[in-house]
Amino acid sequence: MPNRELFKKIYDQITTHPEHHWQDVWEAEVSEFDSRRSGDPLCGTARCVAGWALHLSGRSVEDAINAGHAVDVLAADLLDIDPLCGTAREMFSTATTEDRAVELVRQYAGIPE
Repeated sequence: MPNRELFKKIYDQITTHPEHHWQDVWEAEVSEFDSRRSGDPLCGTARCVAGWALHLSGRSVEDAINAGHAVDVLAADLLDIDPLCGTAREMFSTATTEDRAVELVRQYAGIPE
């Protein structure tokens, strides 16, 4: 069964601070203007769904890499989902839009529309 508690934490993070949800990076420091966004200077750290799963579990991208794990596989393990299922692959994909990733996280969290 999916780790709904962790999915809810991710959902809260990426809907409260969407400027720090970038599906195309596991984790990236943001300290200057980023032209992909609304035009406002950003600061802090941006992460994809997999990156937020690790961070909110007290893990890091470096932890995964140093242990010889793929980031998405470790994230899937923390979220108690099969990393090979189509939905997980879509949720962790850099080709997935932020809006679609939010929708997938919402569904796994069991949060009604």
